[in-house]
Amino acid sequence: MSSDSLMTIHIAADLIKRLVISESNSVSSTPTITSTASDLVNYTFFVKSIQQVATLLVTLDNRSEEALKVYQLLLAFCRLSQLKSQTCQAILKTPPAERRLTTPVLAMCRAASMSFEEALDPEVPLVACRSLDYMLREAIESSNRVQNYVPAESILNLIDTNVKTSVETKSDLVTYQCRRITEGLRLAETISNDEELRTDLLEIVTAPLCAHINESQLISNPVVNFMNRPPSQRASYDLPQWSSYGVSIPLQLLKLLATLKDYSKPHKELYWKSLKDERLIPFLAFSIAHGEGQTVYDALVLYTHCSQVQEYRSRWLSDLIASCASYKLQVTHENGNAHSSQNGINSRSSSSSQDPIIDLGYLAQVPSINGDDRKLIDETLQKLVVSIDQTKEPRLSQVVQAFQRKLIILESRERELEQLVAIKEKALTQSEKLRATYRSQENNCNEVNSLRMLVDDLEKKLAESHTEMLALKSEKTSVMDQMKTYKQACDSKQLLLDNANQRVMELQRENAIMNEENEKDRQLLVTTRGHFDDMKLKFENASKTLLSKQEETVQLARNLEITTKQFQDAQKQVNHLEMTVKNCDAQWKNSNDEVKRLRLENESYKEEIAKLKAFKQKMQKMLSQDD
Repeated sequence: MSSDSLMTIHIAADLIKRLVISESNSVSSTPTITSTASDLVNYTFFVKSIQQVATLLVTLDNRSEEALKVYQLLLAFCRLSQLKSQTCQAILKTPPAERRLTTPVLAMCRAASMSFEEALDPEVPLVACRSLDYMLREAIESSNRVQNYVPAESILNLIDTNVKTSVETKSDLVTYQCRRITEGLRLAETISNDEELRTDLLEIVTAPLCAHINESQLISNPVVNFMNRPPSQRASYDLPQWSSYGVSIPLQLLKLLATLKDYSKPHKELYWKSLKDERLIPFLAFSIAHGEGQTVYDALVLYTHCSQVQEYRSRWLSDLIASCASYKLQVTHENGNAHSSQNGINSRSSSSSQDPIIDLGYLAQVPSINGDDRKLIDETLQKLVVSIDQTKEPRLSQVVQAFQRKLIILESRERELEQLVAIKEKALTQSEKLRATYRSQENNCNEVNSLRMLVDDLEKKLAESHTEMLALKSEKTSVMDQMKTYKQACDSKQLLLDNANQRVMELQRENAIMNEENEKDRQLLVTTRGHFDDMKLKFENASKTLLSKQEETVQLARNLEITTKQFQDAQKQVNHLEMTVKNCDAQWKNSNDEVKRLRLENESYKEEIAKLKAFKQKMQKMLSQDD
């Protein structure tokens, strides 16, 4: 397939799928390979052909229908067990395209990351994400690293974006939003088997985030209320289309938690808490009774996990599944009555009095607008009125849908009549011009007469059309009045629903606040535990130090006893020395007294000596004088 011939891609993709894949003749939902393609993988050109097709994902615009065709073709091959491994291996080994450094796997990752508005067709990111999941699962099963094919940051950002997709129930894209969350959880389950990315994945798909995703579906998805109703009160139009896709979110989330519970304690706690939540039982019952093959398989696998819980309410689950079976039989019986009612008015009237639940699905299948269709719609409205009177449970949405359908028919008929009137007025104008043109020509009297007859016929038809249009307008006015009445009732119901939604949002906010508080408590617990470990280590060190100090204290006590004895001996010596000192003091005092006495005697001797010296000098003077 060449990217230069875009129409060829459409034709070739459809042709290859017809040649390779055949519809299963059994009850299995898995497609089977045709006998023509049974030996396809043994051909030498198979790998090269797959790689050539995969290269188109790089060269084509991801927003184009051709790229979507290529994704669908590769996904069809991956769903075949005979071709899955060889197809994935061939794509993984595809080299970068010419003049580009992008491989098909990187192109899948880039396409899966696009928003719905950017992708134009919201199916493109979903099929790209599913294709990427097949590729990476095959790489992990082949013992290869995911980072060899896709950067870790890109794949983790893709998972983060998908699982955090908001579900807007009033949006036209709500179905795709639910599917995107499911694909993100499925891809996270695949990546969790890669040991190198598991730690980073736990930081992105945290336990509080998983709890929020699970709780949002358990609260907002109307499947719980639908399954808790008696079978006689269930109807297909009571359940929005997105709810069947939203059921897959808790199933896939619990599969992811079952994988992560061995590596994270918060995820393990959330896993067991979710299994014990009884609100999950209606989801399992709905998936088993109304789901597709893969959804039923996931639900049965999840039930094997739920059966581990003691006192699990398996009986209630079986009752819900059985009620779905009885509901299907009832709907089948009603559809048979509705089909037979198309052959007679009386049978339809009798069936309306017996069964108040009416299926409006056939209204969308009316191929044209004619008198019989109008009668059929009128009878349907009458049956709905009888149903409301009998059951005293107003199905306002059904009545509004029927009146809207009838209004569309009337407006369509009115537009047709207006177009017919415009055409006839245009023809009448042309006839007047022709009449003025040929009035002066006396030779064309026959043509003028025929034109006059034609104009008369057109005027009659125009008058009939005006009459019919006036009748339709009056009928439209009455229908609009009835519509206003039912609209007011719907507005009151919508007000109650808005109040309930507001209460749900408040509960969700409270839940988010509680989750944040729990997260803070967990962080505080971790911090406290770290401090406790540090203090425990310090306490052990202090205990060891205390023991060593006790030993030192004992040794010091022994040394103290020895020192005390030595001190006592020294004290005795000191006392003896004190006595000696006292004696010495007494002797010193006596010596001082003696010294004082001797000093006094010495002074007296000195005085006597001085006197003697003076006397001697006098004597010498006297002797010298005598001489």
